[in-house]
Amino acid sequence: MLNNAQQINTNNPRESRVVSDGDYVIKTPVSTNKSHIAEWLRKQRYANMVVGNLLAYKDKVGGYFIPKIINISDDENPSVREERVLGNPITAEYFAKLSPEQQESIYKNFSNFLHDINYCNPVHDLDYQLGDGFADIIEKIKPYLPTADITKITRAHELFKSHQEVTASLVFSHGDMNENNIFYDKDTDTLSIIDFAEAKYENADYMFNHDISKLPWLDINKLIQEYAKISPNIRIKSNPYMLKLFNDLRSIQWTGESLISQPKNSKIYTMILHENITQLDKDYMSVIEYIKNSKQHNEPQRGL
Repeated sequence: MLNNAQQINTNNPRESRVVSDGDYVIKTPVSTNKSHIAEWLRKQRYANMVVGNLLAYKDKVGGYFIPKIINISDDENPSVREERVLGNPITAEYFAKLSPEQQESIYKNFSNFLHDINYCNPVHDLDYQLGDGFADIIEKIKPYLPTADITKITRAHELFKSHQEVTASLVFSHGDMNENNIFYDKDTDTLSIIDFAEAKYENADYMFNHDISKLPWLDINKLIQEYAKISPNIRIKSNPYMLKLFNDLRSIQWTGESLISQPKNSKIYTMILHENITQLDKDYMSVIEYIKNSKQHNEPQRGL
């Protein structure tokens, strides 16, 4: 029956062949390899779960359309039947031809969608943990290090504990945002998003500045401004040096543990610690400079 149907995604589909079926579409796997088909079906079931959670989200602000998956067939002819979206993929050329009002509608409804999908699952604050034993390790390695080095470690640790909020939130995201997965219909002013097989938790900074920013028509700062209106508590911008500072402190902790357990190699581990502390001091100053510049430019920590 599908052999005579019109294929919609004709631009070298990677995983799914999509054909029209009235108000619905039918997806079938491109590959005939059994293991590939099994993985394809797993992704379709996962996408169905994500879509179900999103559509059931009680507090969603709406303004967009997500197609329901009607059924998934895993027999000898595996397929997925789902609602068909209206409109066209939002390419740079298509977006440029829209009116300012239509473009504003896309930004607003896209930010509504992002709010809803990353609130379907709890939003987390990234929390790097050194553990309760860090201070004890530092106390035990004091005899091996100059007082100035111990001061640098303590100072960096205090900064790290008090400024973890400059790391971005962890949010649930679409995960594969490209122009073939986002549609707009001018007649109904409807934004539609499809293909949720790659949806996952990711750093909010990454979501905006790597995943979503791949859309060629998108002004990412404009989208973040819209998003911040409805999700003001999500931290989007990350201090790029905070993870380095954490890794420096972790390296000092591990090297210190080795120094304590193998005092016969104290000179070797003391030398390694000195190198680690030199790097720690550089990254500490970078964090200080970053925070200082952010305050000077009056940049909210939730956005760019």
